[in-house]
Amino acid sequence: MDEQAPQLISNLITEVGLPVALLLGSVGVIYFLIRYVLGQIVSTISKSQEETKDEIQKLYEINVQLIKRIHRMENSVIRTNAEWRTAHGLKIPENHIGQIESEDDA
Repeated sequence: MDEQAPQLISNLITEVGLPVALLLGSVGVIYFLIRYVLGQIVSTISKSQEETKDEIQKLYEINVQLIKRIHRMENSVIRTNAEWRTAHGLKIPENHIGQIESEDDA
């Protein structure tokens, strides 16, 4: 095959002419160059998407932990409020404990 390649190229140049053969060769080189560059871009984008998915998962876990911490703090505030009211002989608003305030009450 290696011995036939120069013969095929010279036959092509003789058949279609030097300018057309150079044009076809240039188009082939440009095609493979663009194909290579686009392949590199796609692989880079794929790697970035995987890293982004990992970052999103980490942020999700942080948000879950923050929400849990807020719930614990809210329970501590409710418990402290109830203890303070009990110590001072005030009525504890039991209907508000454990309920979410509506937008009208806020």
